Amino acid sequence: MLTSVARGVLALPLEFRDVMAAAGESDGVVCYSARARAGDPERIQEFTAIGRFADAVPLRSANAWQRRIDWDHAAVPVGLRPVARSLDGAEDMYAWGRRLREGLVEMSRGDFEVLWRQMRPDPPDERRYR
Repeated sequence: MLTSVARGVLALPLEFRDVMAAAGESDGVVCYSARARAGDPERIQEFTAIGRFADAVPLRSANAWQRRIDWDHAAVPVGLRPVARSLDGAEDMYAWGRRLREGLVEMSRGDFEVLWRQMRPDPPDERRYR
C-alpha cells in the first residue's frame, strides 16, 4: 500500500475493472489493512490511507487497473476499534471486520468523513473537491 500512496495511484486486480470504472472523480477512497504485511502474524486492523480519485478513467497495466489518487499524505493510520462505533452498522463490530475482509467495501459519505476527521484532525477544504 505504501508504494501505491507514494506513486499516487490505487491498483486493483483486473477483475475489479467495473468497480474502478464506477468510482467517480473526487469520490473518496480509504485503505484498510488487517496486517502490516501479507502473511505477518501480527494484526494491526487499521485504516492506513485516505484520499480521493483524481481522474475519471482507469488505466490498465499488465495485471491491474489503476486510478490516480490524491492521497492525503498528512493522514495517520487509525485503528478500526477506536472508530468502529462511529461508523454505520457499528453495532456489529464483527460484521464490519467481515465486510472489510471482502476487499472493496462501499461506505457512506458520513463514514468517509468520520475516517477523514480521525485520520487527519484538520478538515479538508471542501471547495477543492467540487
